[in-house]
Amino acid sequence: MVNLLVEADRYAYLRSAEQDRVLVAFHRGQQRPLDMEVDDLNIPDGTRFRSWLRSDAVVVRGGKISIPEPQPLNIYWATSP
Repeated sequence: MVNLLVEADRYAYLRSAEQDRVLVAFHRGQQRPLDMEVDDLNIPDGTRFRSWLRSDAVVVRGGKISIPEPQPLNIYWATSP
């Protein structure tokens, strides 16, 4: 488990096991994007994380993951091809 973002009103972590990854983010307060650095976690650009609760997805770009419109609870998963 790796903490990606730790703030008073926002927290995100990544769990990895074998080829699977789960991104969980909690958000309360003002609506603003959640931007997280993942360039040191060996996650290739283009990796797609799909939402477990909604129909959207986020993609790793430039070593970052951004959730543009986070909800109070955000759960995404990715599997390696």
